[in-house]
This record gives sequence, C-alpha cells and structure tokens, in this order.
Amino acid sequence: MHYETILYVKEEGLGIVTLNRPQQGNSINEQLIKDFNQVLDEIEMDAEVRVVVITGGEKFFCAGADLKEVRKPGRSQRSNRLFTRLERFGKLTIAAINGYALGGGCEMSLCCDFRVAAENASIGTPEVKVGIIPSGGATLRLPRLIGLAKAKELLFLGDPVNGQEALTIGLVHRVSPPGAAIEEAKKLAQGLLERPPLSLRAVKECIHAGMQIDTESAVEYFIKTADLLRGTEDYQEGRSAFREKRKPVWKGR
Repeated sequence: MHYETILYVKEEGLGIVTLNRPQQGNSINEQLIKDFNQVLDEIEMDAEVRVVVITGGEKFFCAGADLKEVRKPGRSQRSNRLFTRLERFGKLTIAAINGYALGGGCEMSLCCDFRVAAENASIGTPEVKVGIIPSGGATLRLPRLIGLAKAKELLFLGDPVNGQEALTIGLVHRVSPPGAAIEEAKKLAQGLLERPPLSLRAVKECIHAGMQIDTESAVEYFIKTADLLRGTEDYQEGRSAFREKRKPVWKGR
C-alpha cells in the first residue's frame, strides 16, 4: 500500500516504518496520523511481521506537531489515540532515533517498547518554552519511565538531552554512532525475533495491565496468562528444544 507521509518495508519478520516528511522535520499532521493508523492496520494483519521499527531521517526522527497546519478540532484526541494504540500494539516496537525527537516526536518514542538513539540525537519536550505543555502523554509517561526527578527537569526546563545523556537517565535503551540508530535497532530486533512471539505479547500485556490495576488483580492476571501459554505449541516446542539442546522453532501458536 502507498502512504503519503511514511515509507513502509518488510525485512524477514521486521516491519520498518519511516516517517517521510523531511521538509517539515517529519512533523505530525493529520495525514501522518491517518497513514500511521493505516500502516498499523496492515502490520496487525500480517503474521510475518513480529517486530516494528519506527524511524525517520538522519536529521529528524520527528520534530513534533506540524505548527503550520491549520489545527482542526479534536487533533489532540486523534494524535493521542494513535499514541495509545502504538503503546498497546500487539507486536513489539522500537523507536530508532537519529537527529531531533522533540515534543510529539519524543512522546511518540515513549510509546514504543524500546528506544535506540544516535549519540548526537536531541530528545526532549520544549513546549514549556513557548507557553504550553506537552499534550501527547509526556507528563504521564516520562515520570513512569525515568523517575519523577529527571522527568520534572526535562518537562519544566524544556531542554533536550543527547543520546548518551538519554541512556544515562534511562530514557533510551541503546546508543549508536551518529546516523546509525536504525542499524542498532535492527540488532535489537533480531534478538527479539528469536524469542517466542506469544510470550513477548503476553509479557507486554501483563506489563500494561500491571501499570493500571492493583497488585492482587495483577497477580491473578499474569498467573492466568501463564496458564494459557502452557497450552500452546510454542511452550511444548520450547520444552522440547531445551531438553534436546537445540534452537527452538517458534510457530506463534
């Protein structure tokens, strides 16, 4: 399928979504929201794709909202529905950040399961400097991810951090040389592709459930999930492969 504001390719179990508005810093507009939802529909229906990498160009991952576009009513709601969908997406996601990931671009990356950044990337939430606040979830997700103290520093001052600083505070998982975030993300993806897909999805669901419910309910949830996995072909394959000292062949069922 052709998309106006993104590029999409598949590589052996990996789906690569590239934001493609280079003249606008890959900023988020109505068409990008539409295209992103449609590519997630496509990926969701494709059993071959198990891990998704989201990236941009060498200069911009995403510069945030498109301030030149006339803002239609409900824009914040539409972008936040996309971010929430990305956060809860059934397949694992990796943000590969080269260049700027600011405002909504930073918030988009926070919704991914992993973040890989070039050492010279610039990641932050500068909204306070222009008299507004982040409206794509940074005030919710940043404290949960990096702790209250560092989140307040980023949100109150609005100053970005580079890739190495982001690694130090736990904002990203891995750092690459300049321009090489996608290669590092692919290395991470390869390790994930070697794991059983049903287990990965179940872990993700349990994590999200545990963030929203009380401890007793969370325990019941992950016990029930683990019991369901014990009835799958992949669980039997994993046990057999362990006994036979061979590499398992996962089927996702």
